[in-house]
Amino acid sequence: MRILVVDDVQDTTDSLVRSLEKAGHDAIPAYSEKAAFELLKEDTFDVIVTDMLMEKPDSGLSVLREAKRLDPHVEVILLTGYAEVKTAIPAMHLGAFDYVRKTPEDQDVYDVVVDKVDRALLIRQLCDAFDADEIAVLCLFLGFDYDELP
Repeated sequence: MRILVVDDVQDTTDSLVRSLEKAGHDAIPAYSEKAAFELLKEDTFDVIVTDMLMEKPDSGLSVLREAKRLDPHVEVILLTGYAEVKTAIPAMHLGAFDYVRKTPEDQDVYDVVVDKVDRALLIRQLCDAFDADEIAVLCLFLGFDYDELP
């Protein structure tokens, strides 16, 4: 499974890539929105972790839009230093898997991101392995609301 990590702060990107690789994932860095677009044209990814604010205030939303346009099944996790409702709601409407603060209370952001990526990959694998009816039955059996799945 391949993960694209997008952030214009190289240290942050490289640290996320190392954390994901340490957890056994194949993580590819992109240091700008433009670099992410180039990589998305060239390759496919199972999960994308992108900063919200890079060249523009909504760079993360642009990466999310383009990623979903190219592959509607890709899971996208948005990172932000400034969690705001005005960006979280559009992100969810565009199909973001999750929206994560870069400074979560009492947690290491790298651990949080690895956990979110693992969950996104699990959902991706379930969706690839089963058809919609089978997933609905499985959700019913496990007590999940099928309509709340991304």
